[in-house]
Amino acid sequence: QHAALAALEKGGDFLKAKISSLEPNRKLIMDALSVLPAGSVVGGWAIYFWAKLPSGCENDIHAVEFLVKHFGVMVVPGSSCGVEGYIRVAFGNVVGQRMVDAA
Repeated sequence: QHAALAALEKGGDFLKAKISSLEPNRKLIMDALSVLPAGSVVGGWAIYFWAKLPSGCENDIHAVEFLVKHFGVMVVPGSSCGVEGYIRVAFGNVVGQRMVDAA
């Protein structure tokens, strides 16, 4: 109970700092996804974006396999979350140069 109370009392500053530290990653991914047509990218309020795949590339499983095979970038197929034709691109799990390279 003491630990929970301490987290509630002190957690705000920690969370604000953590959220601020993710901003460079969010911007990198947002810039990388900007090549998609307007309205294709949503999110960024959590630690990921949803990106609608372009016409002719709607198979999200194939898109994920392509990105892994050719670029070493792992994203989540939207169909695994009930959103076929999209990919989920997280920006909260990789930092520094690895994120720059992935973007």
